[in-house]
Amino acid sequence: MAINLTKGGIIITTTLLILVSIPYVLPGYYTQLSITILTYIGLVTAWNIISGYAGYLFLGATAFYGGGGYLAALIFWVLPYHVGVLVSGLVCGAIALVIGLPLLKIRGPYFAIASFVLSEILRNLIYYLEHIFAGTVGRNLPTQDILTVYYMVIVMALASVLTAYVIKKTRMGLALLSLRDDEDAAQACGVNTLLYKLFAFFITAFFMGSLGATTVARYGYIDAEGAFNPMTSLTTAVMGLIGGRGSFEGPLIGAFVISLLYELFFTAGNPYLFGMILAILLAVVIMFAPSGLQGLIQRLAKKI
Repeated sequence: MAINLTKGGIIITTTLLILVSIPYVLPGYYTQLSITILTYIGLVTAWNIISGYAGYLFLGATAFYGGGGYLAALIFWVLPYHVGVLVSGLVCGAIALVIGLPLLKIRGPYFAIASFVLSEILRNLIYYLEHIFAGTVGRNLPTQDILTVYYMVIVMALASVLTAYVIKKTRMGLALLSLRDDEDAAQACGVNTLLYKLFAFFITAFFMGSLGATTVARYGYIDAEGAFNPMTSLTTAVMGLIGGRGSFEGPLIGAFVISLLYELFFTAGNPYLFGMILAILLAVVIMFAPSGLQGLIQRLAKKI
């Protein structure tokens, strides 16, 4: 255990040193790219807690990511940036507890559909409220310089990864995995399944909302169309599935690989190439590597 902790500390320290030095040794483009990759790493890792550990396929990442951004548009006027990020995450987590009571009673594909619909409901609700009470669409908010946003994204992504790791290695993770494998059997054995599901949903919503609040400060403006873009939900889920849902390393691999593919193949002039590559990659992984890229890497390592 001591050796593992030492190795983990070395990996974390080395990674942090590399990330912190990027704005000073590489052009500004790589800082922007790192923000995108780290944001998705945080999102997919948080998604994996409810979808991988607990087994509830969540397609509503946009609801909390966009919700956190909209909350930040209000909070940043009265609270410092770093405090506003945490408050936005906590409010999203509290909302997850409320809606999770009825939502988490649904299982299987019905939960996935209901979670996707949740984002669409929020998008249209924001449109309606802005039209009725503000007479306009979108909101302005205080901006932050790129380095402040970058370092805050590092903190939130790292916190998301460490939280997922701790949950995986503790009794909490064992309880979530047991209800993922057979929820009825876990409940019969005395596991408080509703409590653990709500906890997982709260953690997922907290980090998604915090990351939404963190990144929106780059732009100084937010509207419902951009905040609740369904592609955020779908991309997050696809990254998790391709990387390996339920494993700790899988979401990290999926987020990193897909983010790089997006940068390489997505352009405004031809946005379809990335979509085709993503669809082919997802089909190949589902057919030949059901456990994702992480499982494929493990099998190749054993053969080597």
